[in-house]
Amino acid sequence: MTYLRNLSIAQKIIAIVMFISLSVLLGLAIIFGYFSLQTNQKNFSDSLLVLSKTIGINATAAIAFNDPATGIEILTALEANSDIASAQLYDKNGTIFASYKSPAPSNQTLLEDISRNLAQREIRTSDIASTFNAGYIDVIQPIIVGEKNVGYMAIQGNLSAIYEDFQEQLLLMVILYIGAVLVTYLFARRVQTIISSPIKELAETMQSVSAQNNYALRLKSPG
Repeated sequence: MTYLRNLSIAQKIIAIVMFISLSVLLGLAIIFGYFSLQTNQKNFSDSLLVLSKTIGINATAAIAFNDPATGIEILTALEANSDIASAQLYDKNGTIFASYKSPAPSNQTLLEDISRNLAQREIRTSDIASTFNAGYIDVIQPIIVGEKNVGYMAIQGNLSAIYEDFQEQLLLMVILYIGAVLVTYLFARRVQTIISSPIKELAETMQSVSAQNNYALRLKSPG
């Protein structure tokens, strides 16, 4: 605060304008970034829920006739989507019936964490669940035929693509913020000139009146 007191009027005006403007911009950037990440995660979660429901319906016969080979074949179709790290079909008792692991190199490290977490998971409810973990999202929902629960379908999606998109957005926001700093500084300099110039002229005129005792002096600036 002592530093601010020692600044000139022009410098104080620039500091105030920049502080207010950049604080607002920073707040908006944080809010935008947060909701952008949340929206992307929700959209990914919804797409996995739709995908798991579709695959679960297609795997109904395989579960009903105790045909794990067909179940694995159905899950293997997920290989076309590298964002899917792994998937599992469970029977109605919560026992793994068929499983799939992505061969994509980007998923290999993540699969180790998923395997450890799945080993501790228990299927206790028929409710749809979507859980965010470190690096991936785990969605699971029941496979319903008529009103009967015949099993469960679970998919683990890799969140790295979403985080990479967020990092690109963050980099763009930083670049825009730096640009905003420059624009705000130029704007603040212009504003301080408009405000401080008449004050400076007033002070100089007052000094002239005091020094010369000439009360006929008038300000040139109408502001």
